[in-house]
Amino acid sequence: MAEMELAALEADGLVHHWVQGPRDVVPLYAPIRFWEVRFDWQFCWFLETPDAIPGVSSEELAYKVNYTLNVHGLGWHRSGVHFSQIDTMDRAQIVLRFTDRPPPPFPDMTNFLGAYYYDPGIGKNVAQVTAGRGYFDTPSVFAYILGMELAGHGCFRMWDMYIPEHEPYPSGSMGGYEAAMKSWGFPSELEIESAKAWLQGKAIHVHSHNFTVPAGHVHKPTSGLIII
Repeated sequence: MAEMELAALEADGLVHHWVQGPRDVVPLYAPIRFWEVRFDWQFCWFLETPDAIPGVSSEELAYKVNYTLNVHGLGWHRSGVHFSQIDTMDRAQIVLRFTDRPPPPFPDMTNFLGAYYYDPGIGKNVAQVTAGRGYFDTPSVFAYILGMELAGHGCFRMWDMYIPEHEPYPSGSMGGYEAAMKSWGFPSELEIESAKAWLQGKAIHVHSHNFTVPAGHVHKPTSGLIII
């Protein structure tokens, strides 16, 4: 009976987290209302590389990040979190870095589109997203990579759900490409519900373990690296 209950729990489609919330997500004592959206939480990001994408101005890049996270009807804002751009790194919960260079702590890493890691050089967690113009120009793919690194990993401490330890994962932006495209690169309803529960300290699946990245390398959570 216990084995059957465990199997049902693991197959419920809910995303997994490596720590319980809300961590460094800040509750707003005076909620923000924008159009019909109510924000009860805030997570601040700093754009470190405003000129990284060829032919894209810093204003256009910041606008698209904000639109994808806070305005688009399917965005991560459905969790109640406002992802706020600020102009000083020291006050940011996370640094947004557009580049195709390997993360500084992992100079040998190749063939990736995004990564989440702690950068000891700046003392901040980093959401790294490819600077490839083609990805920027494809809304569903941009939403997938940006949302996974900055919101899923960075804000909600969600695991990659496409790794062997968590498959099968039928739908949602924390899964592999096919699973993510079922929700157009944006978070699924179940991922949003998981995020809301996590903010209340009530996420169902919270566990830390080693994990296998697509290249077959096994990492420990303490290595500080999550990739796509």
